[in-house]
Amino acid sequence: MSPALTVLYAGAEAPDPEELAAATGVPVVTSARQLSAVVSRHAAAVADGADPLVTVVPAGTGRDLTSVTQAAQALRWLVSHGQRACLAGSLANATYTVARLRHHLRQRPAGTDAVVFLARSVDPFADAELVRRVRLARQYSDDLEVELAFEGDGAWPVLDDVLARLRTLGATSPVVVRADLGLTGEGEPLFRPRALQTAVATVAAEARHLAGHGDDGIDAGLLADHDQGFAHSHGDEDEVGGHTHPHSHGHSHSHGHSHSHGHSHSHGHSHGHSHGHSHAHPHGYDTTTGED
Repeated sequence: MSPALTVLYAGAEAPDPEELAAATGVPVVTSARQLSAVVSRHAAAVADGADPLVTVVPAGTGRDLTSVTQAAQALRWLVSHGQRACLAGSLANATYTVARLRHHLRQRPAGTDAVVFLARSVDPFADAELVRRVRLARQYSDDLEVELAFEGDGAWPVLDDVLARLRTLGATSPVVVRADLGLTGEGEPLFRPRALQTAVATVAAEARHLAGHGDDGIDAGLLADHDQGFAHSHGDEDEVGGHTHPHSHGHSHSHGHSHSHGHSHSHGHSHGHSHGHSHAHPHGYDTTTGED
């Protein structure tokens, strides 16, 4: 039987879909329409004996939860029309991403006095998550200026401003490194092609394993971005007429997709009423180094 189809679903964290497809050897789509077209072509191969299961891997580092939900919505439609499909965890998760950020800090070229991590802006909450990751990666790199810049509409701070600030601080040899799945343009890629290929194979295999046990990941993916956004940010209570009105959602959905792949992949959402399924399947992929 021919191999099952794996597809990467690219959102804001994968600004170079064509290059990502070339690096991974896996089809990359950026919309539900494109996904449907790829699946339709796969249907012909199924008639010739290919595995009918389609596995979709969100092409990101787990920050762009909106694209995870969009992928899940597309898969729900395909499943409702008879297609066998499952949704994997993101290509890389926070732990693996921080390990790669730290790797680039430690393996910087001789003479480098500053590193700027550069990523496509997703939204304020996803961008704030990257600030957290860079802070963790920077730990124990006190001899180095480490900054973060974003690109895209409304991005802040932008690369030119960050480089100018570093020059003001006396940096003369800054290095730019991607903090997303960007493979072209400004900055050294965060992941090498071999690491991307391994990550795709790992999360896809995990998703197919879970699908074989009745969990296709789609329901969890539909709620991936449920708690992200200002509507769910309750740092200040609502005050009306001098009274405080705390509000609770009254339900929390703990979907527990904690896929420990060495770089464990979570669908990134915990909502509170527990559906009672938690899956942890270590694959032995080294999260501390990710690659050599």
